[in-house]
Amino acid sequence: MTTARGFKAAAARAGLKRGGELDVAVVIAEEGPVPAAGLFTRNRAAAAPVLISRQRLVNGSAQAVLLNSGCANAGTGTRGRAAAEATTAALAMFLGASPDDVLAMSTGPIGSFLDGNAITEAIPRLVSDASAEGGDDAARAIMTTDSRPKTVAIAGEGFTVGGMAKGAGMLRPDLATMLRLWAQTGMRAGEVCGLQWQDVDLEAGTALVRRTWSRQRLGPTKTGIICAVSFLHPTTETTAEWRPGVTAESRALLTGLRRLTVRSLEPSAFVFGGGATPIHSMDLHRDWKRVLGAAKVRYRSPEQLRHTFASTMLSRNAPLLYVQKAGGWRSASVLLRVYARWVPEGVESVAALQPVATQAQPAPLVGA
Repeated sequence: MTTARGFKAAAARAGLKRGGELDVAVVIAEEGPVPAAGLFTRNRAAAAPVLISRQRLVNGSAQAVLLNSGCANAGTGTRGRAAAEATTAALAMFLGASPDDVLAMSTGPIGSFLDGNAITEAIPRLVSDASAEGGDDAARAIMTTDSRPKTVAIAGEGFTVGGMAKGAGMLRPDLATMLRLWAQTGMRAGEVCGLQWQDVDLEAGTALVRRTWSRQRLGPTKTGIICAVSFLHPTTETTAEWRPGVTAESRALLTGLRRLTVRSLEPSAFVFGGGATPIHSMDLHRDWKRVLGAAKVRYRSPEQLRHTFASTMLSRNAPLLYVQKAGGWRSASVLLRVYARWVPEGVESVAALQPVATQAQPAPLVGA
């Protein structure tokens, strides 16, 4: 990025990413504002850094770019914009420049708030460390799911161009799809995070739940049971009675999974994550809490989703053994003891709750 003369860069650790990795960087034009241009998304839900950078580039010049990873500062409203404006203003002050000549770029998980104080505290060090040799560190600081920094330099007669880029796939391709799958299948949070494409059959509308992501590793499910769950039961429909089969409403989850824009060709790639890197279950919990807060709904523990799944299915006459198998409970008798009050009146035995129809289920993978 600093191959061309007159540019310097630096990177630092502000604590935005786990593991103490480089996560904030600056690129500075040494002699003041220079001609600048940008290409931005046309999405109407643009992130705060996009909004202020697009506005500031109207004058066709810039002196510095403040970049961070670990947080995209997207979907954060006025608070996110305030953070972007405050951090770029702090950099402008240390450079003796106008805030309008400082651009912002952020990458990372969507929906979390940017820690502007952490970035502001790193700015004096960034400015003092900036040099023509800092380009490689800056390229590392913007990495998220990337396996390596991405830089390029081209020299021709009378010109030199340097650049850096990042990108290996969105960490959260579709939050709504992920939350719906979590609520609609009775899966635990770690099981959602550990779901891999090799376990999903989008034609049959099923997933084989055989792993959970916990403590930074894949392991067996909490019960040690491998089970197949269906996406096609009408858990979230308005119908008063459960019935097996495919409906327009129950296909919504399948539609969302098919529309995920990032699909790895590797069968072991995680459905929700950056290919070989799954989303962390604690991130999923935070997303759940944030969504409930935005909806002004009283907070309920993420594990409550499994209880909501069971009570909803049973109250709609879903077969007890179907619910037990889909939700991964150890036995139907345990499920019945906990949720007996949700079973409709007139149902006298577990035998009477046998499934009347079943979906085709994928066979367990060899060596599972």
